[in-house]
Amino acid sequence: MSIALSELYLSTKTQYQLNLIAGEKGLFSPINWVQFNEDINTINFLKGGELIITTGMSKNSDQWLSDFVKKLITQKTSGLIINTGKYIFPEDINDDLLNLCNSYNYPIFTMPWKIHLATIMQDYGNRLFQQNYQDDQVGMAFRSLILQTEEATKHIEILNRHRFENHSNYFIFLKDNQSSLLNLLNFFHSKGLKFFSFAINDQNLLIASDLSKQILDDFFKEVDQNCQDDNIGVSREGSLFQLHDLYQQAQFALKTAKKKKQSYVLFNRLGITGILYSVADKSLLSDFYEEKLQLLENHDKKNKSNLLETLRLYLEYDGSIKAIAQASFTHRNTINYRIKKIRQLLSEDLLTTDEKFNFRLAFIIRDYLALESETV
Repeated sequence: MSIALSELYLSTKTQYQLNLIAGEKGLFSPINWVQFNEDINTINFLKGGELIITTGMSKNSDQWLSDFVKKLITQKTSGLIINTGKYIFPEDINDDLLNLCNSYNYPIFTMPWKIHLATIMQDYGNRLFQQNYQDDQVGMAFRSLILQTEEATKHIEILNRHRFENHSNYFIFLKDNQSSLLNLLNFFHSKGLKFFSFAINDQNLLIASDLSKQILDDFFKEVDQNCQDDNIGVSREGSLFQLHDLYQQAQFALKTAKKKKQSYVLFNRLGITGILYSVADKSLLSDFYEEKLQLLENHDKKNKSNLLETLRLYLEYDGSIKAIAQASFTHRNTINYRIKKIRQLLSEDLLTTDEKFNFRLAFIIRDYLALESETV
């Protein structure tokens, strides 16, 4: 997990006389490295997440700085520090450039010429190196607890040393690896929350502690606004000792989000599906579903009929033949025939509340078992 740009800025702005002139909303972007760059033609080699420092020594036109910044934004760098006073002066930074940076939430700072570049770059490099070392320790501890690979005690002690406390409650957020965590990271950075993120089993995982209901509501509003094309699975809250179970819950929630094409799913809002997940002996669920629905499934396969789906609609629309016919684009007489056939095969009238509930539960179990068998 990288250092947020805001952390570097706030802790060193006096020391290096940094002045934030645009892109304040992007301050919570993570920084992967600090790099000195003067050549607009080498920007394509950047990997993203770098904090760039420049003096503008290669400036060859009034448009140079604007073009330089546009390419830095395109390469998804985290921000730019302009060492002003020799090649670039504050008056060279016009309103159009500032408006551009504000529109992309791209932070730009000025730093006076008298500040030695070697000093700030060495300082920032050391901070990032130390952060990476700590991240390696914390990441290894979290992975071991999640995957249950080794004895838990020593890993708990490592996490405690880095202020991940036993008494805190933790949530796990899970996304596919091809989905960026940047919006999540920015949100948690902006709220000053304790969290850690890393990749695991081709997925992006974020662990956050002590999240209030308001924070969660704010987070999902952010997801709805900026991550609509993503799928996010969120576990229930639990302790450090429950991380393995929380990870499994987040995986199942992610499966559900992808299946239902929803931007996010919280495990603790899955209702009866979450209860079914908690049943240790899945054969009990299989037996119940097969007892109720296997006969119709077999009949449909043998006769190429559609009785199972008709029963599902019958339960969904509380027995309304008209509603079932409209939903399935089928004539009412055909629906009546199918319902009669279903009753004959099942030897049940499907009229009482208990009968309907048992078959609705069987469908829920059928859907759950199909989802459980899928890979994320």
